[in-house]
Amino acid sequence: DTGTARGEGVVTQLTRAPGELLAYVEPFTQAQCQTYCPNEARSAGVLVHHVAMAVGNLTPLIVDVAEGRAFPPLTSEMIDHNNARHAEQYANVGQAETLALLRATRRSAAAQLRGLTDTQVERTTPASVFGPTPVTAQQRTEFLIVWHTHAPPASRQPATVPRPRPRPA
Repeated sequence: DTGTARGEGVVTQLTRAPGELLAYVEPFTQAQCQTYCPNEARSAGVLVHHVAMAVGNLTPLIVDVAEGRAFPPLTSEMIDHNNARHAEQYANVGQAETLALLRATRRSAAAQLRGLTDTQVERTTPASVFGPTPVTAQQRTEFLIVWHTHAPPASRQPATVPRPRPRPA
């Protein structure tokens, strides 16, 4: 049972969200990329770079769940620390580099997840960061990858990043 409809649905979902983000940010000017997003505490360009790295870093965790391996211990404090470190390390990342990374991680994620079976997509494992309820590989895809590409999260509007606002003086 390889490449089932639900498995391909996960791949479609995973590639669509970063693809929509690409389409949205490709026409950004350099000034738009450098515009500070106060709700995210980083520039729009750094935020998109964060998403690109998240797609690449989180896809193997989804594969682990699909294959029955435990999700690594992860706390919200660890996530916050890593996010702050990323924002600092990549504060001056270029638009071309960011878009290339998003394209590459999108392709890599699709290749890693292609062929998942319904059983794998529905498999659950606990993860402390998600609370006490076990979560399926599909739910983790939705949260870890799709959520990262759709901001602000509350609105779930596709292909948006927080609208650039001037950095406070």
